[in-house]
Amino acid sequence: MIMSLSGSKPVISPQVNDQSKTQVAEANSGKVTQENELELAGETRSVRLAETPLKAEEVGKGRMPSQTYVTNFLARINDSLSSLFNNILNFVKEKVLPQDKAKAAMAQNEAILAFVSGNEDILKEVGFLRLSGGFGEINELKKSARTEGFEGTGPHALGSTFKQNIRDNLSEEDAESISKMVDTMVESRGRDELDLPALDEMPKIAQDAIMLGKQVAAYSDVNKMDANNLGIVFGPNFRLDDPSNLSRTSQYNDFFAKMIAS
Repeated sequence: MIMSLSGSKPVISPQVNDQSKTQVAEANSGKVTQENELELAGETRSVRLAETPLKAEEVGKGRMPSQTYVTNFLARINDSLSSLFNNILNFVKEKVLPQDKAKAAMAQNEAILAFVSGNEDILKEVGFLRLSGGFGEINELKKSARTEGFEGTGPHALGSTFKQNIRDNLSEEDAESISKMVDTMVESRGRDELDLPALDEMPKIAQDAIMLGKQVAAYSDVNKMDANNLGIVFGPNFRLDDPSNLSRTSQYNDFFAKMIAS
């Protein structure tokens, strides 16, 4: 209510009255406003500072539209599910895909063995299995893991891919089995007959290598690849231990040379 004297002029001016109403309203809302005059850039300006009893994190709380809240909530769920799916996918890649890759590599080696078998043009190639093929051809063969259509592929690329498949996919179990067979042969030296395993007792990955070696050795007078040379070619590919152990390397080379010559 505005008080006045003599029923004419108000005791409180409209400007002061409005300011009082504003201060009362701010006091009721818990907000305190302070107005000061500051000189800025040569001019006097009024600056109003407002304080609120609410904590900073509570300011604006509850003002988010419900639709926006739901959208954000669903987005967080989607992110969580995506993260879970990626973790599962990575686990599958680590555990399952290497096994599939090894099977594909061994299937390719079997196909190369079948393609080369009886193919005198390849078997008579000088340095077959010893000389390296072109990187592009080898890379294409390994990536595609194809088991057919080898016509036109360089023989050295086929031989290099065959050896690379062994190096990349030799399992610890197969490596351990072959290591024990090498030890048995070494222990039998000096006897009337070396103790060598039957071919079908060896891991399949080694059987294919020895069978290919036997066919290549049959043309050693042309390709210059006898059993000893082939032993040197294949031996190191079947080791997972320290390659700097030269005496062990010699034992492996001798083992595969004897298996190919037998």
